[in-house]
Amino acid sequence: MDHPPGHNLRRSFASLMVKAGATLYGVQGLLGHSTAQMTQRYAHLADNGLRRASQAVADVVTAAVQRANGRAEGSERSQASSTG
Repeated sequence: MDHPPGHNLRRSFASLMVKAGATLYGVQGLLGHSTAQMTQRYAHLADNGLRRASQAVADVVTAAVQRANGRAEGSERSQASSTG
């Protein structure tokens, strides 16, 4: 399939944007795609973004669990000192 001149440059630009963390919505706007379906061809390149987002959630949950465990330990110590 032959593409007009510059089309491969547009695809490269979009691919690099997604790999750099741009949202598909942002790519859609910059390339002037009229539908999100046109931009979906780049979705497979966004896996790193999904991993980063997943890791960010995991970090928040881990920190909350650690804080909760710290409060629980502090509560146990204060109960032990008040009864002992």
